[in-house]
Amino acid sequence: MASRIEGNVYVAGNLASLTFSPPANSITNASITSNAGIEASKVVHKFPLRYGQVGGTAVVDATQLLHIVSGATATINSIEATIETPADDASRTIDVDLLVGNAGSGYSTVLSAPIAFANTDAARTVKAGTISSAALVDGDSLKLSVDVDGGSGNQAQGIVVTVFISEQPN
Repeated sequence: MASRIEGNVYVAGNLASLTFSPPANSITNASITSNAGIEASKVVHKFPLRYGQVGGTAVVDATQLLHIVSGATATINSIEATIETPADDASRTIDVDLLVGNAGSGYSTVLSAPIAFANTDAARTVKAGTISSAALVDGDSLKLSVDVDGGSGNQAQGIVVTVFISEQPN
């Protein structure tokens, strides 16, 4: 037979029970002490994946493997890119694309369109990509593609790309 207590209860010592079902939203961030020692396997892991080419040198075509998903599931939160110095000719462009693949398939883009840079872009302007397919699963690999075009004038110099992902623990 269950007992019910109406009103506040103060326990001066330990409170023990076989089970406990806290109401929704009753345990908040403020409820957890900074030294609680919560295991990493019980929290979402959010981190940046970075790629760059040295400033002061021309950006070149590149393909870089960035990450293998090791959580049960994961989400691509964002992708941003910037160039240090823009190209000086309209024929010079840069496209940045993010691709995902796994053992059962080839790579395919997860962006609605590549992040595009032209000679009209101001130096260090941060551009965000639009993610059309953010869901990832264990074993997926992320690959970044930098495609450089044009033949007149000087190519843009220095590029940095940051991709934020969140992984759910296994």
